[in-house]
Parts: sequence; C-alpha cells; structure tokens
Amino acid sequence: MAGPLFKPFRALGYITEDVPFALQRRGKETYTVVSVGRTWQIYNTSKLTLVMVGPQLPRAVVALAAKGDLTFAATGAAIHEGKRMHESGVYAGHRAAVMQMLVLGDQLLSLGRDRQLLVWKIGQYDAPQGVIDLGDNFEPSCMAHPDTYINKVVVGGADGSLQLWNFQTQQLVHSFKGWGSPVRCLAASPALDVVGVGLADGRAILHNLRFDEQVMVLHNAAAAGTSAGRFLQGTAAANAAAASSAAVTCLSFRTGELR
Repeated sequence: MAGPLFKPFRALGYITEDVPFALQRRGKETYTVVSVGRTWQIYNTSKLTLVMVGPQLPRAVVALAAKGDLTFAATGAAIHEGKRMHESGVYAGHRAAVMQMLVLGDQLLSLGRDRQLLVWKIGQYDAPQGVIDLGDNFEPSCMAHPDTYINKVVVGGADGSLQLWNFQTQQLVHSFKGWGSPVRCLAASPALDVVGVGLADGRAILHNLRFDEQVMVLHNAAAAGTSAGRFLQGTAAANAAAASSAAVTCLSFRTGELR
C-alpha cells in the first residue's frame, strides 16, 4: 500500500535479486555478496547469517565482485567500490552498463555493453590501466579467467563465438568459431586448458582452448537455456547448470548423465 500517507519503509525477507552473486573466501569462512536494489548484502554461507549491509547507491546494482574488505558494485556504467560498509571510490570509464566484473590480483576487469573490456588498478579511480575494444562485430555476453592462463580472459559472444584476450598487452590471442547459439555463461575448469560454456539453447560445452577442440557436449543441461554454470569437485567431477526457468541440473563429466 502506497500513497501520501503510507510509503514503503522496509522489505522483510527480501534476500537477493537476479544479479549473479559474488563469492569470497576469508580464512576458513566463505562469504556471499548479493544485490538488494540499490545496495548489497554479505552473508556467511555456513549459516546464511547476514554479516554486513552496504551503502545506498544512486542506482540499482547490475554486477558484483569482491576482494577482501572491498566490494565492487556496478550501477549502470559506474562501478562503486565499498570498503566494508562505506563507499571508498568510483571507477567511471564505460559508456554503457557494466555486464560483469572479475578481480584478478590487484586488478579489476569490467566488461561493458559498450563492447569494451576495461582493466583497472584497484584503488586508482581516475582512469583505467587498459582499454580493449572488442570490435563492432562482436557483442560480448560474459567472461571468465581460465586457470593458469596468466593475464588472459576468455570472452563469450552473443553470436556463440569466443575470444581469448591478453588484457596486459591488450592483444587478441585467438578467436573461437563457437556453436551458433548465444553464450550465456563461462566457467573455468579444474582440468587444464578446459572451460565450460553454457549456451542459450540449453547445451553445456566443455572446450579445450589450447587445441580449440570440443571435449564434450551435454545437450539437455538446461532446457530453458543455460544461464549459469559452475564446476564441482569431489569424488567425481561434475558441472552444475542453472536455467532461466529456475531449474538447476548437475551432470557428470564421466557419463554425461544427470546426477
């Protein structure tokens, strides 16, 4: 109920939105950063207890990343840095909304809808260290950092292709033809040179970047389109794929079957 007398004050039980959460490990504890409107919240994953609430930002949060005491929240084209509960700086360099961020060491990478990949030195807000133009013919959708690939990220495209970039030299290392369906998500694999690729048609692909070869394809990973993916390690390697229909499937690499 809203009007001149009654206005919304506090939402009870409002936990998170559809913005992908950010994970960070501190000592023996793991924390999850989630977006809630124009702010973010940090939960301890062991008990799902609320640890911290960030400051109110000018606009709604569209992307998140975290490192130590720092939380990075993109609101449109601007990236707000928060140290614990207080805002500590703003990174402004994109001409359109930020889609995804990655923290690699002391650098922050931001992928924007302006078809640019910006490289920031954490704590230096005036200008990015590097600006990578992905090209007018490539519309980025997501990115990931493959393990052991120093200074490199793989970027997925709306046309189903992939690009491997060296973000220090700002050079394109290799272009991958792809699979003809928009790339929805990318996930680094514990296997050397292998990444997981989630496609809009529901397929989940394991692809070897070094040899540009498809290792495995799971055709029914998510019927409504694979929108998120993560590799699970344990007694048997597996991939968890989330669909836009809110279903989560867990598939075995060894058999290609549901677990």
